[in-house]
Amino acid sequence: MMTILEDLHSTHGHIQITQGKDGTVTYLQNGIFQSQADKHGVSTAAYIHVMAALVLQQGCKSVLIIGGAGGTLATMLHRRGCNVTMLDVNGYAFTLARRYFQLPEAVECIETEGHEYLLHTNTQYDAIAIDAFDQRGAIPPAFMRTTFFRLVREALTPQGLAVMNILSAHDLDMNSDRIAQKAAEAKLPVILFDWLGQQTRNCLLAMGQVDALNVPQFTEPGWLLREMKGLERRLPRA
Repeated sequence: MMTILEDLHSTHGHIQITQGKDGTVTYLQNGIFQSQADKHGVSTAAYIHVMAALVLQQGCKSVLIIGGAGGTLATMLHRRGCNVTMLDVNGYAFTLARRYFQLPEAVECIETEGHEYLLHTNTQYDAIAIDAFDQRGAIPPAFMRTTFFRLVREALTPQGLAVMNILSAHDLDMNSDRIAQKAAEAKLPVILFDWLGQQTRNCLLAMGQVDALNVPQFTEPGWLLREMKGLERRLPRA
């Protein structure tokens, strides 16, 4: 049985927060999945665990997250000792994240568009995580241009790492490879972490200091171990 915790129409679309009988909370926008966390505020999405693990592999301490929704990545990284700043165009998302997803008060939340923020900030971060989609569930066009990735590069510390979530329909979908090429044009070394063989999947583009990154290894929980099967580290296809 599912309980509806919030159901509202906003300038950013129809937002619904639901809770399952096991305490799992889900954030939907226009019917599109945004975030899900268990009763402890831990993400139930494998790609979020991989993003967090890659950031931690690099030893990053200051993290900028572009695209917040339920803030599960921010919560997990804060709990591991990172200083996290989260951006979202919808300021009410921060309220929902704190109310239902256990987003810590210590996470700095800024209502702004990610490209605009990078254009004007003088702050550099050890890591930048990009998980931003528009009301249709597509990556905003501004986030797929070489000029955007130049801003990302400038906002990273010399040993910094950026990780971007991209959706792939199937193995012949070249969208992640095209975006990786734009990042490479901005002089960012790139590598992809991809669940090859799966349809309608997440593909993670890592940029910056990527040479030492490996496919993360987990020992629990069981569902995460199952969903990690098939994840590979690969180069972009031409």
